[in-house]
Amino acid sequence: MTLKLAHINLAKGLRGGENQTLAIIEGLNHFEIEQTLICRKNSLLEQQAVKLHIPVIAIRKPFLLNVAKLKSFDVIHLHEGRSIYFALAVNFFFQKSYLVTRRVLNKPHEKWLTKLAYKNAATIVSISKNIHAVMLGFSPNQHHKIIPDIARILESNQQEAANLKTQFAGKFIVGHVGALDDSIKNQSLILKTANQLRKNENIVFMLLGSGKDEQYLKKIAMELNLSNVIFEGFKENIADYFALFDIFVYPSKEEGLGSAILEVYSGP
Repeated sequence: MTLKLAHINLAKGLRGGENQTLAIIEGLNHFEIEQTLICRKNSLLEQQAVKLHIPVIAIRKPFLLNVAKLKSFDVIHLHEGRSIYFALAVNFFFQKSYLVTRRVLNKPHEKWLTKLAYKNAATIVSISKNIHAVMLGFSPNQHHKIIPDIARILESNQQEAANLKTQFAGKFIVGHVGALDDSIKNQSLILKTANQLRKNENIVFMLLGSGKDEQYLKKIAMELNLSNVIFEGFKENIADYFALFDIFVYPSKEEGLGSAILEVYSGP
């Protein structure tokens, strides 16, 4: 009998956790498992999953009204914190087991409902030892495992990569890939460094990604008149840029693991 597995990720964007969700689904395709991704309607994650031919059930708020759509699944895998109450409801109504993967260092809320949701999880998976320690402190009596995220092997388009090298010929590229979230990723430090090195016209700081602090960071760059900083925005083809970077910088204040670093090391 084929196992029916539902992956739930209700994020709006397409960050490291969402890419890891897709990578896990693709990896499990080698086994006799029937997989479906439950995601937010019209999200970037839904769009990417469709491109990868991953079966999708896209839902809208209020998410709890969609609980019955998971009745036929055997196991539920939660990939981010917003899904925890949704899974608890499925467990309550249909007695379905669920496991939770934690990719962030912050401790879940201490609310009784949050504690109940994690208490009812069959397993709590942490992607690093630091997250594991946090989750042990939060829910010490649960079954815990450490399973690191994988390094996606990203292939570049050789022609596009060559075009980028031609476009920035003679420049020393300091590259960064990540969601533009300065409170965690600390990208303002990149801008401060660019300001200090502005007299060297050959050095260019290139940021790939979008996020809640995109306009804030662009405003800083504009106020400082940083012509040596380029915001490339969200790019699906980040591997095309890896060969362009002379240095990759990742000044995060904290990370659960930092999947972007793994991807750069594994990239072309």
